[in-house]
Order: sequence, then C-alpha cells, then structure tokens
Amino acid sequence: MANIDRGFNVDILSLSDRTLITSGIADPRIAGYEAPDGSLFAYKNGTNSILLIKKGTLNTDWVAVEQSSTTTSHTALADRELDNQHPISAITGLLAALDAKVDVNGDVMTGSLGLPSTKGEGLLIESGYSWVDLIGPISPRTLGTSSAMLYPFNEQTTGWAHRAGSEGDLTYHVPHDYAPNTDTFIHVHWGHNGTDIQGTLKLKLYVSIAKRTYPATPFSAPIMIPLEITGLNITNSPRWAHRVDEVALSTVSGTGGTLLNSLIETDGLIQVHYEVDTIPSISGSTEVNLPYIQTIDIHMQSTSIGTKNKDPDFWS
Repeated sequence: MANIDRGFNVDILSLSDRTLITSGIADPRIAGYEAPDGSLFAYKNGTNSILLIKKGTLNTDWVAVEQSSTTTSHTALADRELDNQHPISAITGLLAALDAKVDVNGDVMTGSLGLPSTKGEGLLIESGYSWVDLIGPISPRTLGTSSAMLYPFNEQTTGWAHRAGSEGDLTYHVPHDYAPNTDTFIHVHWGHNGTDIQGTLKLKLYVSIAKRTYPATPFSAPIMIPLEITGLNITNSPRWAHRVDEVALSTVSGTGGTLLNSLIETDGLIQVHYEVDTIPSISGSTEVNLPYIQTIDIHMQSTSIGTKNKDPDFWS
C-alpha cells in the first residue's frame, strides 16, 4: 500500500481530562512522567515498543501492560474502564494499530488505521470535538414587492440584497461525522455597502427536522427561532465588512425556543425558512441601501470520522 504523508500525527490524546494517552523515547518508569492514574504511555525503546499504564500517585508509577502481576494483567486491563465509556481494550488496540502503522516520528502511515465503530466515539482536539460548518447558500424567493434582489456588493461581486419581508428557504443534510447529542448554532453571514448604518437586523428562522429512519420519520412541526442583531453602527459594521451573528439552534434540553439535540442525527435533514423581519437604516450606498445576506450556516460538532454503514443502523 502506498505511504500516506501525515496520515496521523498526534502527540497526546486526552479522555475527559482524566486519562492521558501519549508516547515517548524516555522510559517514564525511570525518567518519570506526570499523568492521571489509568493513563497510557507507549514507550519506544529503539525498534521495540512497550505499552505502560499509570498505577499510582508518583510520576514513576508506570507498569507494562503485558506484565502479569496481582495489580496489573492484560486480562484485567481488558475489562477495566477509563471513565465508564472507554474500555482499556479498545484504547490498547488503537495504540497497537498506531504502533504498527506509524513510524517513530509519526510522519508516514504504512497502512489503513482501524477504528472502533461506536456511536459518538472519534478524534478529539484536546478534550472536545472539533467544530465544522454546514453551509447554507442563500436561496431567496424572487417574486413579490418585498423579494430579495441581486445587486452589486462591491466593484467585482454581487449578492442578494434583502428588504423587510424578504424570505427564502434552505435545506441542510446532517453529515455522518456529526457528534451525537451535541449543541448546534445557526448563524448568518451578512454585510452592507453603505457609508452609515443604524438600528437592528432581525430574522425569523422557522426550523423543521426529520431523522433518517425505517420506517420514514415525518418532519417535526416548525419552531420559530429569532435572530436579532441590535445596536448596529458604522464602527461595528463597516462598509463591505463581513459580519457573523448566531443563535442557538439545538440544546440538550430543547428549552429557550431551540430544538432538542436528540432530534438531530446522521443523514437527517434540517429545513429552514427565513424571513427578514426588520432591517437597519443604511445610507450612502452607490448601489442599494439594504443588507446583503451571503449565507446562513450551522455550526455543529464533529467526531472527525464517518460511520461504518451508509444506512441505519450506522454503527452496528
């Protein structure tokens, strides 16, 4: 198999801020290495590797996983849990896979890396999931006296200028790397080309969602989420500037006019109908004194890996 440059390059993995997974060329049993109890250390001794586990309060209290004793054995470790979610067997398997596939410097991957197919498990940045965007290109309705209009934004580009009463629709497809039951946020990218701006921009976002299940799941009844941006002026919103303003889309409890996180799942669809309720007072534009809405996107958290299956159940 061809080498993959920079296939996997991580110095330290952390689980729930209580367990550390790392590697090094200095033996922590002699040199010491401070880490929480239960942490793992892949000690590279020349061409050999020894997997050690932290068993005690001293920074030298490291024991080889392969070592059989009354306190530590490979069988006992296979049944132990780091934080009630991550079995040692899965972590040791991952480290063994990394050791077999990645060279000492972590620069070259010599084969595929196998990861467990467990819902919600993935790669973390420090102790949390990474953030990604679901992009929502504007699709405004163009009929009626209050419809959005396509106007030059600056000398080279055009955009959709929105009046009070302008509206449009967007559909988002939930990707296979969505971290289940995590909060999401919806945000608007917008700007203007006037020399002065005062007042408030307010959007009404009507949101409905459907999971991908068998049998098919109906879309939920739409809820209205207001996105209101007050106190606008030319200092905080300069001419031709790129503003981003957001509001919570989903939460664990679903309170405060948000969706329940549990409604959002891989391969689901999120439908949004937006209405521009209020626009700020803009003056000095050589084109049109209106706000331009470029995209309405969703921030969501990612496991950074896909799912085992393309259809439900995605992980079994």
